[in-house]
Amino acid sequence: MIRWGAVLGNLGRILIIIGVSMFSCLLWSIAYREGVTVAIVEAASITVITGIVLSRGFKSYDHISYKEGYLLVSLGWVVASVFGSLPFMMSGYLPSFADAFFETVSGFTTTGASV
Repeated sequence: MIRWGAVLGNLGRILIIIGVSMFSCLLWSIAYREGVTVAIVEAASITVITGIVLSRGFKSYDHISYKEGYLLVSLGWVVASVFGSLPFMMSGYLPSFADAFFETVSGFTTTGASV
């Protein structure tokens, strides 16, 4: 039986890490005056807040079953890619969700393909 609290709580932890990582892009945006600072702050904040809500709302277990692990990894890739595409869409750089999602998956998997 899958403990959804374990999966969602740990998924929240993943989102917090991704959101905090997004804030590191903020330094580059400010340093190079790229004009996407607001989009990065908004996307990172949405990601961190969603992660906090999930991790606080559901109990995170340190020990999970194989089924829960497979589900967590699968959902983790999809959710990380969806939230990772937020800066592209919010900045208007890639307004299409499909393009932003493709670019994010390409970046996370280090495939190197680009739109």
